[in-house]
This record gives sequence, structure tokens and C-alpha cells, in this order.
Amino acid sequence: MATKTATIQVKRSGTAAAVPASLASGEPALNTTDKKLYSSDGTTVFQVAPSMTEHAAKAPLASPALTGTPTAPTAAVDTNTTQIASTAYVIGQAATASPLVNGTAAVGTSTRYARGDHVHPTDTTRAPLASPTFTGTPAAPTAAAGTNTTQLATTAFVKTAVDNLVASAPGTLDTLNELAAALGDDPNFATTVTTALSSKEAAFTKIDGGTY
Repeated sequence: MATKTATIQVKRSGTAAAVPASLASGEPALNTTDKKLYSSDGTTVFQVAPSMTEHAAKAPLASPALTGTPTAPTAAVDTNTTQIASTAYVIGQAATASPLVNGTAAVGTSTRYARGDHVHPTDTTRAPLASPTFTGTPAAPTAAAGTNTTQLATTAFVKTAVDNLVASAPGTLDTLNELAAALGDDPNFATTVTTALSSKEAAFTKIDGGTY
């Protein structure tokens, strides 16, 4: 019995981008120009496998070099895993609360970041550098006695200056009022004393003890 050779050809097309309009369920069809294989589930025609051109356009799993505008699902806010971060995720991590003022120093654990144009509210617990109005009992370093600069003077500095001025004056002459009283409250005390002594000198010159 002679051997016969049979050639079986599937439905095919040599027109680029041509897709079979209809196929029986499981029936293959080949586009010989695009190198694409099609089949059908009896209702819908679908491509069975990508062509080599389509395969070359796919990204490898390891270190893919994507082009265009790749997209990915956006992770929930504060997600901290190896999941890809979309631009929406990054923008969503911006803090929405107003910045704290005068808070307790802390490293913090939040994954949120502050926006570049964020503004801290005015801290009313701090005095301004220009013309501050203090309350309570403000304190400052005490300058050395005799200091004559724009440095703030504390009560201790003033008391030391006053004590040094009074020095060892007796209790009855340790105030300006007591000194004034001791001078008879006379603003021209030196002139008054000089005039008085002059009159005494004139009186003395009138005493004549005679000659011998």
C-alpha cells in the first residue's frame, strides 16, 4: 500500500492586522504576516499567543526599563511596603494638619511630609525681638558693677550701684534727702558758706590789739 502525504492548512490570512471575523469553537487561524494565532470559544475570537514583535515589547520581570507613562494601582495612605508608589500616593502623603507651635521636641514616626509652602502659626508665647513687652518676672544676666553699655540692668546691678554710691555713709546721711537736709536744703550751699566766712573774716580784722 503506497504511503500518501496529506497537507493540512488552517484558516489563514496574509493581510497585516487582519483578524478572522468568526471561527468555530477551537478552530485555529493564523495571520502569516503578523505571525499571530487566533482561535474562538464559539462566541468571541481571541488571540492565542503574542507574536515575537509583541513579545519583545513586553517588560521583563527583573529590572524592567519601562517607557511612556507606566501606571500602577495607588496604595493606601501610609502604606510602607515594597509596593510601587504612584504619583497619587506620593501627593496623598502630604500632611493636612496645621504645623505645631512650640511643641515638645520629638523625632516623630509619621510617614507624612510637610508641603513646601506650609506656614507655622504665630507663637504668642514668645516675645518679639523688636520692642518686646514682657510679663511676669523677666530675668537677665547681671552685668559687672560699673558696666556702661546697652546691656540690660537687673535689680541686682542697680542695687550694687546704689550700695557702692552710699558706701559707708552713716544711716542719717545715706539718702539724697538726708544729705540735702544736712546742707539746709540750700542749692547754693558753697556760696552761702563762703559768704559767711568772709563776713567773719571782716569782723576779725576789726579787732586791734594795739602795739607795744
